[in-house]
Amino acid sequence: MKTAQLAMLFRVTEKTVHDWARAAMPCVTQGRKGRGYSAEYELPAVVEWYFARNFERLELDRARTRLANEQADKARLDNDVRRSDLAEISLIAAVVDDLVSNVKTNLLALPRKIAPELEGMNVHQREEALDRRIRGSLEQLSSYRAKRHKNKVTG
Repeated sequence: MKTAQLAMLFRVTEKTVHDWARAAMPCVTQGRKGRGYSAEYELPAVVEWYFARNFERLELDRARTRLANEQADKARLDNDVRRSDLAEISLIAAVVDDLVSNVKTNLLALPRKIAPELEGMNVHQREEALDRRIRGSLEQLSSYRAKRHKNKVTG
């Protein structure tokens, strides 16, 4: 492979290829000054030399890329939390605990609230009274708003 071809393949200038040759890049035929005396290279040997020579730099580039990706992910998550698109599981669990506690309290209170009303009623009237009380409890629960917890969580 000629110098110009190698330069095009690696997307560098011919001067860069000459600099690499002076830095001990493997060469099949040494070039001489003047036209038509270009050096020739064996691509597999050049690729092996290039990656061996640049391994640390390439690894550092990969590490920087990984770090930049991690920082971008963190920034995206922070922005999602700030916009309330995300919340910590512990905060969501606290809101669900509050809701379940509220449901339990309302359901357990129904018999105490309804029992005095049912005395002396016929079956149809008792059904209506139970339905009215259950629907009232459900409406109260459907308008439930979460209490504020450690961070900003409101329902």
